[in-house]
Amino acid sequence: MDFKDIFKIILKYKFIIISCMVVVMAIAMFFNRRNPTKYTAVSRIAVKTQSKIYAGYDEYSELSMLSAFDNYRNVQTQAEMLKSKKIQSLAHKSLGLTDDQIRSLLVKVTPEQDSDILRIEVISTDGKLAMNYANALVEKYQAYTLNSFKDEAESRAEYFKSKLTDVETELRQAQIEREMYKKEHIAGSFESEAAQAAQSMYDFERMLDTAKMELAATDERITQSLRELSSETPIETKTIYTSNSLRRDLKSQQSTLEIELAKARQLYGDLHPDVLSIERQIETVKHKLKEDEYNDLRVILQQEDEANPVHRQMLQNLADLRVEKEALIDKVAILGGLVEESRKPLTTLPEKEKTLEQFDVRIGMLKEEQASLQKKFKDFQLSGQVPTTVGEITDRAGGAYDTQNSRKMLTLFIAGLGGLLIGLILSFIREYLDDTLYTAHDIEEALTLNVLGQIPLEKSLGTDNKVCADKPNTPVAESFRALRNRLKYVLAEQDIRMFIITSSAVQEGKSFVSLNLAITMAQYGHKVLLVDADMRRPTVHRAFDVPNNGITNVIIDNEDVTQFIIDTEVPNLSILPSGPLPLAESTPMISSEIYEDPRIRDMFNLLRISYDYVILDTPPILAVTDVMALSSIVPGVLFVVSAGDMQRADVVNAKNMIESTGVKMLGAVLNRAQHSVSYYRYLYYYYDKDTSSSKHRVAGK
Repeated sequence: MDFKDIFKIILKYKFIIISCMVVVMAIAMFFNRRNPTKYTAVSRIAVKTQSKIYAGYDEYSELSMLSAFDNYRNVQTQAEMLKSKKIQSLAHKSLGLTDDQIRSLLVKVTPEQDSDILRIEVISTDGKLAMNYANALVEKYQAYTLNSFKDEAESRAEYFKSKLTDVETELRQAQIEREMYKKEHIAGSFESEAAQAAQSMYDFERMLDTAKMELAATDERITQSLRELSSETPIETKTIYTSNSLRRDLKSQQSTLEIELAKARQLYGDLHPDVLSIERQIETVKHKLKEDEYNDLRVILQQEDEANPVHRQMLQNLADLRVEKEALIDKVAILGGLVEESRKPLTTLPEKEKTLEQFDVRIGMLKEEQASLQKKFKDFQLSGQVPTTVGEITDRAGGAYDTQNSRKMLTLFIAGLGGLLIGLILSFIREYLDDTLYTAHDIEEALTLNVLGQIPLEKSLGTDNKVCADKPNTPVAESFRALRNRLKYVLAEQDIRMFIITSSAVQEGKSFVSLNLAITMAQYGHKVLLVDADMRRPTVHRAFDVPNNGITNVIIDNEDVTQFIIDTEVPNLSILPSGPLPLAESTPMISSEIYEDPRIRDMFNLLRISYDYVILDTPPILAVTDVMALSSIVPGVLFVVSAGDMQRADVVNAKNMIESTGVKMLGAVLNRAQHSVSYYRYLYYYYDKDTSSSKHRVAGK
């Protein structure tokens, strides 16, 4: 099948294709109108990513990827938080939305590519509601994250303030006690050995107190995190530590590193390269422990929906705090042992000097702790007061736009394409299943007969049946002349001068073909007799406007056939009408019985020798059995098929019925053939003599 065949199929079934397109587009328009118009409002917010800075980038290169991943994960977490029930419920309350309004809202939050900006799309049937909600959502998110940051900073500041008050009170008391003891018992200064021993003990005790203070602060933060997690996740949260070989190895490694760190700090100070290297190693071990702890907590709370970003973030914070607590517990134990070890040299000192040195150590520790607490208190106090950039609103929704206008047009376009595709599929399926005969090729393939002529469909001819006589310069007349020329060779080869023209069913135009073929053969100079052998629907006498007296009169009334033969205005053409078919009860008779009468054979033998050609216009083969009765008398049959009207099976059945009688099949004629415009152009160019202009008209124009 080439492109021309496909194009013909499309033209043939254009009504089906157009109908499918119209129906599918009408359905799409119907649903478009039924669906309410939806408006979209867009706002944007830039989130401040809280990337973790891991120590040891130089020594552990894989840690450099963790910070970038944390940054990406934080943006995704903030996007999920904007869609969480907690943030959206705050926006609902601020706008006072009803349940129906809440159900009508659809929120989409997507990170802008390669940025920390989140795009918030709110879709609703109410444009104003969509705009207000898009703005309220980013505002409540900003307020929630800012308040959370401030609340934590204020809580930490309050904690360090209370600790600072206790330390200042204890420092004043220690200073008073030292002065009183020195006045009463000591005069002069300590030796260098005592000062070094006391300083060593002082350093370790200062580290121990700092670790205890951090442990207490971590305990307080864990308690607060558990309260927040319980409010977000209403379940019983258990503290379970999974014991496995990996965690034991990591904790053992961390303990060893903590001992090395404490001794290195006591010897070299906080900024020595060895101290910084050990700190980086400890940070790496802590990171691995935190990942393991987070996985344990996920197992404990596995019944919770992990898609909740708030829950997931709280769980991560709790895992970090628990690892910090374990590390601090181990650190306190290690430093406690180092303090006890550093006290041993002091046992050999004089009791008074040792006591005074202990006063100095205690006062020094308290001063250090006081300075540290003051710094932390001021830091957290300022953090709670200074505005932060947790989330900066970059774009507010200034209105809502109807995104469905373009979508409706796109829907109609897609529906049109879909309808076209459905129409094409149905057309090709119908073409595949259709066994109607349309072309000469179809007839030759189905009947294995040569198509001797193709008579084009010309609607402009009207009801005039004698086309070849009245309009000899038309394409139809030329087609009959071409049929005559081909048929003459077939008749000459088989020495046949009398033949039947029939068809499978009624309304195929076999009488039209019989009449005009007889006219063209007479115009050629042959003496032709056209016999109307269709007694049920005779047409020949109407074409020439003569009485219908003929064959039945000869058989029933024993009349001479020659007196019923009529010469027409067409030279060399005579006709023999069928005659009336008797319907009276006294003489009931049917046409097939008339053709079985022995006198019929004598009549046709007389006609055969009197004319060059005798053409019989008979009834359709599938309608009555007249052709079967005549087949023993007439030697040949010309078969007429109307293009696009007959099924292959019916035509083949009719042809088989004719051949079963032993009569010769001369060939087939395709009537009402559909030809291309170029075919008519050539015929009209040659045969149109009605115009004196050099421009010749084309059919249909």
